[in-house]
Amino acid sequence: MSMAQSSRSTQKRVPALTAKRIDAIIERLAQNKPVRRTLPDGGRLHIDRQLPFLCVYRNPKGAEDSSMGRLLFAEAAYALVPGDRPFHKTLTTLLTKIAAIMVERFGAFLLLEIWSPEDAVMSERDHPLRPAFRIHASHKDELSVTVQTLRERLGAIKISKQRAEVMVKTAGRITAPGMRPLFSAGELERLGCFCIGVEVDPIFINPRTETPYPLLFRSLKRQLGRVLDRAFYEFALEHTTHQPLHYYALGRRAMVKAVWDVDRRLAAVSNSFDLLYQVTPVNAEQEWRRFRRNHFEKAPAFLYRPRVIDPGRMKRTLYDIPVERVEDPTLMHLFLDK
Repeated sequence: MSMAQSSRSTQKRVPALTAKRIDAIIERLAQNKPVRRTLPDGGRLHIDRQLPFLCVYRNPKGAEDSSMGRLLFAEAAYALVPGDRPFHKTLTTLLTKIAAIMVERFGAFLLLEIWSPEDAVMSERDHPLRPAFRIHASHKDELSVTVQTLRERLGAIKISKQRAEVMVKTAGRITAPGMRPLFSAGELERLGCFCIGVEVDPIFINPRTETPYPLLFRSLKRQLGRVLDRAFYEFALEHTTHQPLHYYALGRRAMVKAVWDVDRRLAAVSNSFDLLYQVTPVNAEQEWRRFRRNHFEKAPAFLYRPRVIDPGRMKRTLYDIPVERVEDPTLMHLFLDK
Protein backbone atom coordinates (compact mmCIF):
# COMPACT_ATOMS: atom_id res chain seq x y z
CA MET A 1 0.00 0.00 0.00
CA SER A 2 1.34 3.43 -0.95
CA MET A 3 1.72 6.26 1.57
CA ALA A 4 -1.14 8.16 -0.07
CA GLN A 5 -3.39 5.10 0.16
CA SER A 6 -2.37 4.57 3.78
CA SER A 7 -3.17 8.21 4.57
CA ARG A 8 -6.61 7.95 2.97
CA SER A 9 -7.24 4.72 4.86
CA THR A 10 -6.38 6.45 8.13
CA GLN A 11 -8.68 9.34 7.31
CA LYS A 12 -11.59 6.94 6.63
CA ARG A 13 -11.28 5.57 10.15
CA VAL A 14 -12.05 9.03 11.59
CA PRO A 15 -15.79 9.07 12.25
CA ALA A 16 -17.89 11.77 10.64
CA LEU A 17 -18.85 14.77 12.73
CA THR A 18 -22.35 13.54 13.40
CA ALA A 19 -24.95 15.21 15.61
CA LYS A 20 -24.08 12.68 18.32
CA ARG A 21 -20.38 13.58 18.23
CA ILE A 22 -21.21 17.29 18.29
CA ASP A 23 -23.46 16.78 21.31
CA ALA A 24 -20.63 14.90 23.09
CA ILE A 25 -18.27 17.81 22.42
CA ILE A 26 -20.81 20.33 23.70
CA GLU A 27 -21.47 18.26 26.81
CA ARG A 28 -17.78 18.34 27.72
CA LEU A 29 -17.60 22.09 27.08
CA ALA A 30 -20.67 22.68 29.22
CA GLN A 31 -18.78 20.97 32.07
CA ASN A 32 -15.71 23.12 31.33
CA LYS A 33 -13.69 20.05 30.38
CA PRO A 34 -10.96 20.17 27.71
CA VAL A 35 -11.93 19.06 24.21
CA ARG A 36 -9.51 17.58 21.71
CA ARG A 37 -11.08 15.81 18.77
CA THR A 38 -9.87 14.59 15.41
CA LEU A 39 -12.20 15.74 12.64
CA PRO A 40 -12.70 14.42 9.10
CA ASP A 41 -9.96 14.99 6.49
CA GLY A 42 -7.27 15.46 9.12
CA GLY A 43 -9.08 18.26 10.92
CA ARG A 44 -8.67 18.99 14.60
CA LEU A 45 -10.62 20.73 17.34
CA HIS A 46 -8.80 21.81 20.48
CA ILE A 47 -10.52 23.82 23.23
CA ASP A 48 -8.50 23.95 26.41
CA ARG A 49 -11.41 25.17 28.55
CA GLN A 50 -14.27 27.62 28.34
CA LEU A 51 -12.86 30.75 26.67
CA PRO A 52 -14.51 33.73 24.94
CA PHE A 53 -12.80 33.09 21.60
CA LEU A 54 -12.07 30.44 18.98
CA CYS A 55 -9.52 30.52 16.13
CA VAL A 56 -10.61 28.87 12.88
CA TYR A 57 -8.74 27.83 9.77
CA ARG A 58 -10.59 26.27 6.83
CA ASN A 59 -8.19 24.56 4.49
CA PRO A 60 -9.44 24.68 0.91
CA LYS A 61 -7.33 21.62 0.10
CA GLY A 62 -8.47 19.60 3.09
CA ALA A 63 -7.31 20.09 6.66
CA GLU A 64 -4.55 17.49 6.71
CA ASP A 65 -0.95 18.66 7.02
CA SER A 66 -1.74 22.36 6.65
CA SER A 67 1.15 24.65 7.59
CA MET A 68 -1.17 27.65 7.72
CA GLY A 69 -3.47 25.82 10.13
CA ARG A 70 -0.55 24.83 12.36
CA LEU A 71 0.06 28.52 13.05
CA LEU A 72 -2.91 28.24 15.42
CA PHE A 73 -1.53 25.34 17.43
CA ALA A 74 -0.20 27.76 20.05
CA GLU A 75 -3.74 28.89 20.87
CA ALA A 76 -5.87 27.53 23.68
CA ALA A 77 -8.90 27.24 21.39
CA TYR A 78 -8.73 26.48 17.69
CA ALA A 79 -10.48 24.53 14.96
CA LEU A 80 -8.60 23.26 11.90
CA VAL A 81 -11.23 22.05 9.48
CA PRO A 82 -11.69 21.17 5.80
CA GLY A 83 -12.96 24.06 3.73
CA ASP A 84 -15.10 22.10 1.30
CA ARG A 85 -18.73 23.11 0.91
CA PRO A 86 -20.27 19.80 2.13
CA PHE A 87 -18.66 20.34 5.55
CA HIS A 88 -19.89 23.94 5.91
CA LYS A 89 -23.29 23.13 7.41
CA THR A 90 -21.78 20.71 9.93
CA LEU A 91 -19.16 23.28 10.88
CA THR A 92 -21.68 26.06 11.44
CA THR A 93 -23.81 23.72 13.54
CA LEU A 94 -20.80 22.97 15.74
CA LEU A 95 -19.78 26.63 16.00
CA THR A 96 -23.33 27.71 16.81
CA LYS A 97 -23.49 25.34 19.77
CA ILE A 98 -20.00 26.30 20.98
CA ALA A 99 -20.93 29.98 20.74
CA ALA A 100 -24.13 29.42 22.74
CA ILE A 101 -22.15 28.00 25.67
CA MET A 102 -19.50 30.71 25.57
CA VAL A 103 -21.98 33.58 25.23
CA GLU A 104 -23.95 32.23 28.17
CA ARG A 105 -20.74 32.06 30.21
CA PHE A 106 -19.02 35.29 29.09
CA GLY A 107 -21.69 37.46 27.47
CA ALA A 108 -19.91 37.56 24.10
CA PHE A 109 -17.79 35.36 21.85
CA LEU A 110 -15.18 36.09 19.17
CA LEU A 111 -14.50 33.99 16.09
CA LEU A 112 -11.14 34.79 14.52
CA GLU A 113 -10.55 33.15 11.17
CA ILE A 114 -7.20 33.12 9.39
CA TRP A 115 -6.53 32.34 5.74
CA SER A 116 -3.98 32.72 2.95
CA PRO A 117 -4.45 35.57 0.48
CA GLU A 118 -5.06 34.94 -3.17
CA ASP A 119 -2.00 34.56 -5.42
CA ALA A 120 -2.63 37.96 -7.02
CA VAL A 121 -2.31 39.65 -3.64
CA MET A 122 0.81 37.68 -2.70
CA SER A 123 2.58 38.74 -5.90
CA GLU A 124 2.45 42.37 -4.73
CA ARG A 125 4.91 41.80 -1.88
CA ASP A 126 7.93 44.10 -2.08
CA HIS A 127 10.19 41.61 -0.26
CA PRO A 128 9.83 37.79 -0.33
CA LEU A 129 10.35 37.45 3.43
CA ARG A 130 8.49 40.52 4.60
CA PRO A 131 5.53 39.40 6.71
CA ALA A 132 2.21 40.89 5.69
CA PHE A 133 -1.23 40.76 7.28
CA ARG A 134 -4.64 42.08 6.31
CA ILE A 135 -7.24 42.42 9.04
CA HIS A 136 -10.85 42.08 7.90
CA ALA A 137 -13.42 43.65 10.20
CA SER A 138 -17.03 44.78 9.87
CA HIS A 139 -18.05 48.36 9.12
CA LYS A 140 -19.25 48.72 12.68
CA ASP A 141 -16.77 49.92 15.29
CA GLU A 142 -17.65 47.54 18.16
CA LEU A 143 -14.26 45.82 17.84
CA SER A 144 -12.20 48.97 17.32
CA VAL A 145 -9.97 48.32 20.36
CA THR A 146 -9.42 44.67 19.42
CA VAL A 147 -8.69 45.56 15.79
CA GLN A 148 -6.32 48.35 16.81
CA THR A 149 -4.46 45.95 19.11
CA LEU A 150 -4.15 43.47 16.25
CA ARG A 151 -2.91 46.19 13.92
CA GLU A 152 -0.26 47.50 16.31
CA ARG A 153 0.97 44.11 17.48
CA LEU A 154 1.03 42.51 14.04
CA GLY A 155 2.99 45.53 12.82
CA ALA A 156 5.65 44.80 15.44
CA ILE A 157 6.31 41.29 14.08
CA LYS A 158 9.72 40.98 12.43
CA ILE A 159 11.01 38.18 10.23
CA SER A 160 14.56 38.28 8.83
CA LYS A 161 14.79 41.90 10.05
CA GLN A 162 11.74 42.77 7.95
CA ARG A 163 8.95 44.49 9.88
CA ALA A 164 5.45 43.37 9.01
CA GLU A 165 3.10 45.27 6.75
CA VAL A 166 -0.46 45.47 8.09
CA MET A 167 -3.67 46.68 6.44
CA VAL A 168 -7.18 46.92 7.85
CA LYS A 169 -10.12 46.29 5.51
CA THR A 170 -13.71 46.89 6.51
CA ALA A 171 -16.45 44.92 4.83
CA GLY A 172 -19.82 43.44 5.59
CA ARG A 173 -18.66 40.01 4.43
CA ILE A 174 -15.74 38.47 6.30
CA THR A 175 -14.57 35.21 4.78
CA ALA A 176 -11.68 33.45 3.09
CA PRO A 177 -11.45 33.67 -0.72
CA GLY A 178 -13.89 31.34 -2.46
CA MET A 179 -15.68 30.36 0.77
CA ARG A 180 -18.98 31.21 2.37
CA PRO A 181 -18.87 33.28 5.57
CA LEU A 182 -19.06 31.25 8.74
CA PHE A 183 -22.08 33.36 9.70
CA SER A 184 -23.91 36.29 8.22
CA ALA A 185 -23.98 39.62 10.04
CA GLY A 186 -27.53 38.91 11.21
CA GLU A 187 -26.60 35.46 12.51
CA LEU A 188 -23.61 36.86 14.41
CA GLU A 189 -25.83 39.46 16.06
CA ARG A 190 -28.41 36.83 16.97
CA LEU A 191 -25.74 34.58 18.48
CA GLY A 192 -24.02 37.40 20.37
CA CYS A 193 -20.81 36.76 18.43
CA PHE A 194 -18.18 38.86 16.73
CA CYS A 195 -15.97 37.90 13.81
CA ILE A 196 -12.57 39.05 12.58
CA GLY A 197 -10.59 37.72 9.63
CA VAL A 198 -6.81 37.82 9.33
CA GLU A 199 -5.03 37.15 6.05
CA VAL A 200 -1.51 35.83 6.61
CA ASP A 201 0.98 35.87 3.76
CA PRO A 202 2.59 32.39 3.72
CA ILE A 203 6.16 33.67 3.55
CA PHE A 204 7.17 30.64 5.64
CA ILE A 205 6.39 28.26 2.75
CA ASN A 206 8.92 27.45 0.04
CA PRO A 207 7.08 28.33 -3.20
CA ARG A 208 8.94 25.66 -5.16
CA THR A 209 8.44 22.70 -2.82
CA GLU A 210 5.34 23.99 -0.96
CA THR A 211 6.95 22.89 2.30
CA PRO A 212 7.59 25.22 5.25
CA TYR A 213 10.91 26.75 6.21
CA PRO A 214 11.05 25.26 9.75
CA LEU A 215 12.85 28.04 11.64
CA LEU A 216 10.95 30.82 9.89
CA PHE A 217 7.66 29.05 10.55
CA ARG A 218 8.53 28.56 14.21
CA SER A 219 9.38 32.25 14.64
CA LEU A 220 6.17 33.43 12.98
CA LYS A 221 4.05 30.98 14.96
CA ARG A 222 5.53 32.16 18.25
CA GLN A 223 5.10 35.86 17.45
CA LEU A 224 1.62 35.48 15.99
CA GLY A 225 0.49 33.51 19.05
CA ARG A 226 1.46 36.38 21.35
CA VAL A 227 -0.35 38.89 19.15
CA LEU A 228 -3.57 36.88 19.10
CA ASP A 229 -3.50 36.39 22.86
CA ARG A 230 -3.17 40.16 23.35
CA ALA A 231 -6.10 40.78 21.01
CA PHE A 232 -8.24 38.21 22.85
CA TYR A 233 -7.28 39.88 26.13
CA GLU A 234 -8.53 43.27 24.91
CA PHE A 235 -11.70 41.69 23.56
CA ALA A 236 -12.38 39.95 26.88
CA LEU A 237 -11.91 43.16 28.88
CA GLU A 238 -14.11 45.25 26.60
CA HIS A 239 -16.92 42.87 25.63
CA THR A 240 -17.18 40.02 28.14
CA THR A 241 -17.65 39.38 31.83
CA HIS A 242 -14.30 37.58 31.83
CA GLN A 243 -11.61 39.90 33.19
CA PRO A 244 -8.23 38.12 32.93
CA LEU A 245 -5.39 39.70 34.87
CA HIS A 246 -2.95 39.28 31.97
CA TYR A 247 -3.03 38.03 28.41
CA TYR A 248 -0.94 35.07 29.57
CA ALA A 249 -4.05 33.91 31.45
CA LEU A 250 -5.67 33.16 28.08
CA GLY A 251 -2.92 30.74 27.05
CA ARG A 252 -2.94 26.98 27.05
CA ARG A 253 -3.08 25.01 30.28
CA ALA A 254 -3.75 21.42 29.25
CA MET A 255 -0.78 19.31 28.16
CA VAL A 256 -1.20 17.08 25.14
CA LYS A 257 0.31 13.59 25.08
CA ALA A 258 3.20 14.71 22.86
CA VAL A 259 4.52 16.93 25.69
CA TRP A 260 4.75 14.05 28.15
CA ASP A 261 6.24 11.75 25.52
CA VAL A 262 8.98 14.24 24.56
CA ASP A 263 9.74 15.03 28.20
CA ARG A 264 10.00 11.32 29.09
CA ARG A 265 12.34 10.57 26.18
CA LEU A 266 14.55 13.58 26.88
CA ALA A 267 14.76 12.54 30.53
CA ALA A 268 15.75 9.01 29.49
CA VAL A 269 18.66 10.37 27.46
CA SER A 270 19.67 12.76 30.23
CA ASN A 271 19.55 10.07 32.91
CA SER A 272 21.54 7.53 30.90
CA PHE A 273 24.83 9.12 31.98
CA ASP A 274 26.18 11.65 34.47
CA LEU A 275 27.43 14.59 32.43
CA LEU A 276 29.34 16.30 35.25
CA TYR A 277 30.98 13.02 36.23
CA GLN A 278 32.07 12.40 32.64
CA VAL A 279 33.53 15.90 32.09
CA THR A 280 35.38 16.05 35.42
CA PRO A 281 39.11 15.16 35.02
CA VAL A 282 40.46 12.29 37.11
CA ASN A 283 43.85 14.00 37.46
CA ALA A 284 42.77 17.55 38.21
CA GLU A 285 44.84 17.88 41.42
CA GLN A 286 48.04 16.51 39.86
CA GLU A 287 47.71 18.69 36.78
CA TRP A 288 47.12 21.77 38.89
CA ARG A 289 50.37 21.17 40.78
CA ARG A 290 52.24 20.59 37.51
CA PHE A 291 50.67 23.70 36.00
CA ARG A 292 51.86 25.73 38.99
CA ARG A 293 55.39 24.24 38.86
CA ASN A 294 55.62 25.30 35.21
CA HIS A 295 54.79 28.88 36.20
CA PHE A 296 51.40 28.58 34.53
CA GLU A 297 52.96 28.49 31.08
CA LYS A 298 52.20 24.92 29.98
CA ALA A 299 48.62 23.81 29.47
CA PRO A 300 47.52 20.90 31.66
CA ALA A 301 46.85 17.48 30.12
CA PHE A 302 43.64 16.25 31.66
CA LEU A 303 42.52 12.63 31.70
CA TYR A 304 38.86 11.61 31.77
CA ARG A 305 36.89 8.51 32.67
CA PRO A 306 35.98 6.07 29.88
CA ARG A 307 32.74 6.94 28.14
CA VAL A 308 29.79 4.91 29.31
CA ILE A 309 27.79 5.70 26.18
CA ASP A 310 28.29 5.71 22.43
CA PRO A 311 27.94 9.43 21.51
CA GLY A 312 26.85 8.65 17.94
CA ARG A 313 24.05 6.33 19.00
CA MET A 314 23.01 8.73 21.78
CA LYS A 315 22.78 11.63 19.32
CA ARG A 316 20.66 9.48 17.02
CA THR A 317 18.32 8.70 19.91
CA LEU A 318 18.22 12.35 20.94
CA TYR A 319 17.43 13.78 17.52
CA ASP A 320 14.82 11.10 16.92
CA ILE A 321 12.64 12.70 19.60
CA PRO A 322 9.77 14.49 17.76
CA VAL A 323 9.98 17.86 19.53
CA GLU A 324 8.11 19.44 16.61
CA ARG A 325 4.95 17.63 17.72
CA VAL A 326 4.78 19.88 20.79
CA GLU A 327 2.20 22.52 19.88
CA ASP A 328 2.95 25.04 22.62
CA PRO A 329 5.83 27.24 21.32
CA THR A 330 7.17 27.99 24.81
CA LEU A 331 7.43 24.32 25.73
CA MET A 332 8.94 23.53 22.33
CA HIS A 333 11.56 26.24 22.91
CA LEU A 334 12.43 24.76 26.31
CA PHE A 335 12.71 21.24 24.91
CA LEU A 336 14.88 22.41 22.00
CA ASP A 337 17.17 24.25 24.43
CA LYS A 338 17.53 21.10 26.53
